[in-house]
Amino acid sequence: MGDANDDTTEEDGVHNSNQAAKRRLRPQTNSRAPSDGSQSVKRSSCGKNKYISNSNNGSHASDDAHNSILTAKRRRSTQPNLQDTEQDTEQDVIERVQVQSLNGTLQNGTKMVQHKGRGKNKCKEVAKLKENQKIKVEFYNNRALSNSFSRHLGRIVRDRNITPVKVKKWSDISNTEQEHIFASITDKFENEDPDIKIDVYKDEIMEHAKSLWINWRGDLHRHFVKPAKTMQQAIKNKPKDFDPSDWQWLVQEHFYSKDFIAMSLRNSRNRAGLKMPHRTGSKPFREIIYNMGGKENRPPTLDELFFETRKKGDTLVDVESSRMHAELVDVVSSDPNLSNVEVMDKCYNGNKRRDHLIGFGGGVKARDVRGPALSKAELHARLRATERENKMLREENSQVVESVNQMQNEWAEMRRDYYANCENRSDTGSQRRHERIHSERDDYDANEDGTC
Repeated sequence: MGDANDDTTEEDGVHNSNQAAKRRLRPQTNSRAPSDGSQSVKRSSCGKNKYISNSNNGSHASDDAHNSILTAKRRRSTQPNLQDTEQDTEQDVIERVQVQSLNGTLQNGTKMVQHKGRGKNKCKEVAKLKENQKIKVEFYNNRALSNSFSRHLGRIVRDRNITPVKVKKWSDISNTEQEHIFASITDKFENEDPDIKIDVYKDEIMEHAKSLWINWRGDLHRHFVKPAKTMQQAIKNKPKDFDPSDWQWLVQEHFYSKDFIAMSLRNSRNRAGLKMPHRTGSKPFREIIYNMGGKENRPPTLDELFFETRKKGDTLVDVESSRMHAELVDVVSSDPNLSNVEVMDKCYNGNKRRDHLIGFGGGVKARDVRGPALSKAELHARLRATERENKMLREENSQVVESVNQMQNEWAEMRRDYYANCENRSDTGSQRRHERIHSERDDYDANEDGTC
């Protein structure tokens, strides 16, 4: 710690060495910079100028921190007596770089270029709509094929003026409030098919909104509640633009309730047990099926869909997915007439949820496809065809009834004419008989007079 001939004490030598280490760890800056402003100048410990491009600020920031930490570790290994002091110095470096990253600049004045995230969901297409103007959406497998539709649903379930926050379950939302939610959705969208109103898909739309609502609250728990060690810390860790009273209720009454904690642990175990996760991100399966032939009413087979949703590049990367895909191919090739549901029942023997259909995406339930695979649009089309057929039958029946009534009237008239003729003939015959009787009587009287 200093030369043997120095007048300084050992303690002073340690102090000076610590100060030297800190100077080496602290980046030094030079106020001079190029006139174009594209680069900034950094003075290194050896006195040479190094230029850092503004386009690589983020990587240089992490490199500065990494190099400083490595220097501190090397100092500790060569000078054990400085271990505690250097540990503090390393922590100082980490905190300093973190603060600089948050402020968006390095100590040398270089601006950091932060990664641009997804940002707030503004749903601009919906926001630009004029009064009484609506966006037409196409439905497939009972769900809308529109990013704007899903984003609008996401905004609706996050809006405390439309969807209440102080509820534990979706079923706790009253019918009146759910009608308000549905009206807020249909106020901006309508079905592309003019013959089918969007109300036909009300149950599926509300089910979609429910899933988005559950996912949103799960994100709140994962990002703002899980990192906190206590309930009070979670309450203080309030999301931006969230009402304080709503957040406090949500943390105390919901996220820290026994039922939610038990459900969260159960879901975490189930999530950890997934062996063949898909690789499609947030893109829904129904859109993939639609693009793979569903648009032409030729949806892909289950093995084709499985490969498309699990592949990385052009191959399956894990053993379990490869095994399942091979099994699906064998089943489909052995009997091409099998439906996707029948293939699923044969291959996914471990599927305990009988109401969930693997490979169909949201909007399709087991009860919808265990029999004939008909969507709501197809059912509605059949209903309209049946109504048209019934209308035609009613018209034909009306014509038959009218014809029968006409025949009955004609028959009644014929009967009246017949009886009238009979009466006339009867009267004529009686008159003739009466005249004949009178004639015979007159002849008899004349004969008697002649003899007398």
